[in-house]
Amino acid sequence: MDVYPQPDTFYFDMTDKYVAFGEKNNMNIVGHTLVWHSQIAPFMNEVKDSAVMAKHIENQINTIVGRYKGRIHTWDVVNEALNEDGTFRESNLFKVMGENYIEQAFKLAAKADPEVKLVYNVGCFVVLSAVVIALVMFYRIYE
Repeated sequence: MDVYPQPDTFYFDMTDKYVAFGEKNNMNIVGHTLVWHSQIAPFMNEVKDSAVMAKHIENQINTIVGRYKGRIHTWDVVNEALNEDGTFRESNLFKVMGENYIEQAFKLAAKADPEVKLVYNVGCFVVLSAVVIALVMFYRIYE
């Protein structure tokens, strides 16, 4: 069952149980994932307007992160937005909002819970290597 199956409808039964289990057992809880092209609500794949998509992302992140504020240690904010070659995945999110959805998602998550760690989740080790190399090069240029 999707947590966010339709606008303004959320189902937290299963996620509440996972978080409670983690807390009961003193586990480091990672929320996976807030924005992922293959796991967004089906209705979001039908959205063609960037303002509407931005509102859905905002609602999803504010609601989910807000619910678990202070209880989740790390959020995978965006998952697999890039292809293995480092180009942007041609998801509906990207087609409607461009690369801006990634920055927006991180800003929203940071605002919803300023204390939580935020990460980009990479599903492919090749992409991770490319990202690390790019960050090292960026650091050297601006050192």
